[in-house]
Amino acid sequence: MKIASEMRAARRIFFAALLWATLAPLGTAHAQYVCMPGTHSTTGAWEVPNASFCAPDESQGDDRESRGTNDANPPPEPVWETRWGAIATGEGSFGTAVSYPSEQAARSRATLECQAQSNGKPCRVKLAFYNQCAALAGGDTGSIAFGSATEERAKNLAVTNCSKHTSNCRVIYSGCSLPELSR
Repeated sequence: MKIASEMRAARRIFFAALLWATLAPLGTAHAQYVCMPGTHSTTGAWEVPNASFCAPDESQGDDRESRGTNDANPPPEPVWETRWGAIATGEGSFGTAVSYPSEQAARSRATLECQAQSNGKPCRVKLAFYNQCAALAGGDTGSIAFGSATEERAKNLAVTNCSKHTSNCRVIYSGCSLPELSR
């Protein structure tokens, strides 16, 4: 009986050693993630040990490198500069200005253009606008100017509103002062 007991103990030790020898090289088990094409599952480095995540495949490279961008230095946001326009009218004349950097510059240019056509008669600004379009419609006894996001809409508004005050209205002028990309 003593021999049988020793044999069982020896078998237990043998199988325990065999089991340990088989499983010891495996080390710590990590969860596997299902990653998107072009990436693979990997474990964390010293920053986050034993963490699993998806990383770009080595053969594919990091898309940011191929685009020349880097998260640390994102490209600068675009800067849009406001552009002003104006419509001035006088007796039988009008003047316009588009794409000016300031309201005052657009008003001055439109007024000067109007006065040049009216032989020095007084002109006044009917509409100053920025980052949009405008139209001037005239009829038998007057004119009106309107601004809108599109040139077509500005024309329609000018003719519609002109027709409320006089007859034979038509578009005399239309133009846009849209923002410009500075960088």
